[in-house]
Amino acid sequence: MRDRVNCGKCGRKCKYSEICCRGRCVNPSFDRSHCGGCGNKCSAASGGNGKRGFCAFGLCNYA
Repeated sequence: MRDRVNCGKCGRKCKYSEICCRGRCVNPSFDRSHCGGCGNKCSAASGGNGKRGFCAFGLCNYA
């Protein structure tokens, strides 16, 4: 079950700003594992600090 009104189980509704990704309601505007869409992971930010990138407004490492 992967739609907005049955996310992961019957009757689990995602909030208006969320989408259903792999049975979880996520906010694609700020979720680092689902930035802009399901499964779009943000890689390390430029500068090579080794840390995971960030998601802002659905864009990875947007400054």
